[in-house]
Amino acid sequence: MVGRFPVDAITGSSSRVIALARYCLSRGIALRPQGVVATYEHMPDSGRRLVEETFDCKVTMLYATSETGYAAFECGQRRMHFQDDLVLPEIEPVGDEGAGAIALTSLLSTPMPITAT
Repeated sequence: MVGRFPVDAITGSSSRVIALARYCLSRGIALRPQGVVATYEHMPDSGRRLVEETFDCKVTMLYATSETGYAAFECGQRRMHFQDDLVLPEIEPVGDEGAGAIALTSLLSTPMPITAT
């Protein structure tokens, strides 16, 4: 069915979008969406190039988790911006050698207490 109908947009996890691009290339299918949105996983630069060349349009990344939902989006300069009305982003300190990991706290879910027995 891929390639039999016009496609306006492609969205999915990064690995699945890359797999679709490889599938289309291997079968000579030309899809020309207006946009590609990759979510949930980081898309490596090699995958981004493959997808952009295959579909002839830019990829936009959205960072999401099952706990927070969509937490960040990528701007035109390929920088991620957190949606601070949905999550509280914090950078964990690591000392003088650089920035630490980013910790996200969801602002929309209710905490569930855990009790020890």
